[in-house]
Amino acid sequence: MAQVTGRRGLVSNDTPATLSNAYTITKLDDVPDRATLIPGAAWLAHIDVVFDTIAGGATQATWYLCRDAAGDEPITDELSTTIVLGATDATDGGVSARIDRPYRPIQSDLGSIYVAMKVNNGGTANGTFELYWVE
Repeated sequence: MAQVTGRRGLVSNDTPATLSNAYTITKLDDVPDRATLIPGAAWLAHIDVVFDTIAGGATQATWYLCRDAAGDEPITDELSTTIVLGATDATDGGVSARIDRPYRPIQSDLGSIYVAMKVNNGGTANGTFELYWVE
């Protein structure tokens, strides 16, 4: 990963997204305490996804980051990640992935970024996303 110094932050979704075998597009615009929206240019570091209520045999999440609410302007490759299930509760779990790439938002939508995600096997899950960045 490139050595980057400066401000750091994260953006998330304030309400868990309901995921199924079709892509759900979720805007990451909630700013937890002491965090800020993605500035005009940033390095996207990694994403953490916490699932609750995993059902129907979902074992994998497929996702990408995008610039728009339709999911038509991807900024990362599509990635499939195995869901790590909770140690004591198999209906909870998560995925985590390193992104490690620069990002410059479109001028008309500064600070906005979306995640497109689906789960496999006809399953469902509720997902809360945290996208970490550095300036």
